[in-house]
Amino acid sequence: HVWVINSHQFTFAPAFLVRACRLGASSFILGCMTNLALIATGGTIACTTVRDGSLVPTVTGAQLAADIDAEVVEFRQLDSSSITLADLDELIAVVNEQTARADIDGVIITHGTDSMEETAMALEIFCAGDTPIVLTGAQRSYDHPHPDGPRNLRDARELALSGQPGVFIRFGGMTIPARGARKQHTSDLRAFESLRVPDATPRLQPQPLAPHPVEIIPAYPGAGRVLVDAARTSAAGLVIEAMGAGNMSGDMGRAVADALRDGLLQAGGVTADDRDVSAGLRQSERHGPPDPAAADRPAAPAPRGCPRRTTPPRRRRERDARGAAAGHPGTRSLATRQGPRDRPRARLGTVLPA
Repeated sequence: HVWVINSHQFTFAPAFLVRACRLGASSFILGCMTNLALIATGGTIACTTVRDGSLVPTVTGAQLAADIDAEVVEFRQLDSSSITLADLDELIAVVNEQTARADIDGVIITHGTDSMEETAMALEIFCAGDTPIVLTGAQRSYDHPHPDGPRNLRDARELALSGQPGVFIRFGGMTIPARGARKQHTSDLRAFESLRVPDATPRLQPQPLAPHPVEIIPAYPGAGRVLVDAARTSAAGLVIEAMGAGNMSGDMGRAVADALRDGLLQAGGVTADDRDVSAGLRQSERHGPPDPAAADRPAAPAPRGCPRRTTPPRRRRERDARGAAAGHPGTRSLATRQGPRDRPRARLGTVLPA
């Protein structure tokens, strides 16, 4: 049975009706429990203000879920800027475990805004299925006089129960698909926007991210080779955040060419907001690995933009060796890009076994 108790009957309301008022609903459905999982990772939505004025995640998932009737997974209590690839590996496993359950209709993840879009993109790739997955958070802390977290949670609950498959960010009254999501403002309550992105997201079986560290290095006027050279000693791959249509300085281009000769997998992207920017999923079967003999030849100048389709194969090989995105047979590189608004922000990047 389902009993609907109208808000006009709250004159002598017991405690559960007061709870309905807090939800801001005109009616409250009693006896019809929703089958939602809430995975708490921390973030501003779970923060309270400590003595020195800083925000610290102290609020549990159970406290956050008190008004939305969800089964809670207490995953982490972190500022999202501190989330690691190992944390993402574990989160992906937990989300897939929840979505595989027949009694779960939707999954909500409370998350900090600093890296929410990176986590959303990882889930989009590794957690494909029919169960809605909704990330939400807050710009204002749990103990703020006018918090935005409760509304965002209610909206996330509604979306998670909609039955719409996919991974979404529900924030500030907006629904943003994971693919193309970007945080566009530090403090505005409508923190996220959706970029134009072509094609479909690759759906991959979960692979561990942590064992394959990828460094994301921006190109900028006067950029040298120091960062690329330093990354060669420890990274499994590089993502070059190039300028314009894929350009970089001569020194940086030569460092990238050296890294390619070492067998380091690389991917790159452009930085213009008005372009169709997509995930860079590149393989080098067309040309094969760089020629080892190239190490004895003089260094070529840096790449100058994107060659036309009519570029001869020899020049295409030289371009690849100078720093455009390239890979090696049997290995794939994944990296998503964004435009230059605010300071450049890195995207999720990893190397996946073929």
